[in-house]
Amino acid sequence: MSQCPVCDDALVVIGSRRRTRRLATAERQVLVIRRLRCTGCRWIHHELPACLVPYQRYDAETLEAMAAPAAAPCAAHPARLPKAIAAVFRAGAGTCGH
Repeated sequence: MSQCPVCDDALVVIGSRRRTRRLATAERQVLVIRRLRCTGCRWIHHELPACLVPYQRYDAETLEAMAAPAAAPCAAHPARLPKAIAAVFRAGAGTCGH
């Protein structure tokens, strides 16, 4: 069972929602994300897979490719990469298990 990152109490599944991610090929992929509620603090959390970056439309691999100095051509436009994320990836902290 999962634990709440806020108070360490148990999380229970309360449903799911759809989340669209965009790939480097401009293809859209719909994922189903589990919604969890903490039994202690009652906060709602979403269980994101490792391929997603919170609050970003592109997946982690695409963001890494857009931030790389010698990026391979991809359909995702580099101008849409937030500056803060670009700085993290350029610093080398943004590797996604590769």
